[in-house]
Amino acid sequence: MENHSSISLKTGIFAWFVFHLASVGTAMNLGCSYAISTLLNPIILFYFKSHQKDAGFIGLTIILSGVVGSILSGLWLDRTKTFKGTTIGIYLISCIGMVVYTFILKLHRLWLVYVFAGFLGFFLTGYRPVGFQLAAEVTYPECEGTSSGLLNLAAEIIGIVSTIGMRALMTNVSIFAANATVCAALLVGTVLSAFIRPNYKRQAAGKEMHSKMEVEIAVEIDEKSKLNLDKT
Repeated sequence: MENHSSISLKTGIFAWFVFHLASVGTAMNLGCSYAISTLLNPIILFYFKSHQKDAGFIGLTIILSGVVGSILSGLWLDRTKTFKGTTIGIYLISCIGMVVYTFILKLHRLWLVYVFAGFLGFFLTGYRPVGFQLAAEVTYPECEGTSSGLLNLAAEIIGIVSTIGMRALMTNVSIFAANATVCAALLVGTVLSAFIRPNYKRQAAGKEMHSKMEVEIAVEIDEKSKLNLDKT
């Protein structure tokens, strides 16, 4: 009994640790996304004077590409079930995209800003369903609503902190420094994601249930075949 309690305790602590890694990583990604979207207008207008309409359209580009990214990342997860690999891949590409976006702004090429803002929105927003599904996997059998709510709470808090921090850096240092800080945050999130152990408990439970159903169906078929033989 004591051994069982010890194992349960260790499992609970491990699940808690993995969930917090996943939640911090997801919250950092979403927080950076919120900060970039909130402060997009002053950043664009700093590099492109009197381009208010373009600032709005660039924001729209980020949103639309993010919608496409969310759909495609969800489809990819359904097909491959590679939660950790997808998490790290999207995170790393988001980090690289943010680095390129930061330096593209200094080139003063508006069409390039549109392209890489769309690229950044595709992967930053596309990470959202991946992060939520990963949290649901590592916290199973806990309610998905609970893990999603905690992730949203963490993302909102980090988003507020990121926005205030970026605004302070933009005012007191430079816009380049603010964007570079976001790049660093995304890099840290990528590293944290690499430490998440792929313990997919929800998938394991689904496979176990599927195996039981197959056994039950096989037994039922066998019993029916025996009854048919007895009748003949």
